[in-house]
Amino acid sequence: MLKVTEGSLIKTIKRMFKEMNTPHKLVISNAETLQETISIDLTKKSLFLLLSSLFVALFLFFSILIFFTPLKYYVPGNNKDEVARRDLLRLQRMSDSILTLNKVQENYIVNLLQVTNGTFKQTLDTNVLSDAEINKAKIQNTNQIDKASKYDYLKNQKPDTNVDKSVYKKDSLKPKN
Repeated sequence: MLKVTEGSLIKTIKRMFKEMNTPHKLVISNAETLQETISIDLTKKSLFLLLSSLFVALFLFFSILIFFTPLKYYVPGNNKDEVARRDLLRLQRMSDSILTLNKVQENYIVNLLQVTNGTFKQTLDTNVLSDAEINKAKIQNTNQIDKASKYDYLKNQKPDTNVDKSVYKKDSLKPKN
């Protein structure tokens, strides 16, 4: 275990700076032939400079990659461009809806002019039913209650007398006064 005192700390720092320039040899050799492939002379200082410059270069590369490409839209906190992009999308949707509305209004005006000029051609999309088909449909529909009459039926029902009425705030089926 390393004990650090005030004097030993200074000695350790001095020894570290003295050893910064001591050369070390990095040798890469072929395992089969034991022939040296690469031999590099390194010092602690040169290794530190190499690693720190590599770190700075990678930082600069990724910074440039993010700030000058569309990747910047995915960085959180980039509100200026996000707001501008959101506004552009909103304006695009609005202009699309205005164009659609304009087409609908133009069609309405063209149809109105055709009706007033008497040039409107009406196309029937229904078939004429015979009396027998109409009577058959009436017989099928006599037992069915439409929604309006069903609502009138429910509206005229009297509430149950055994139920505590204080639970209900209002009866939604009664007409408003």
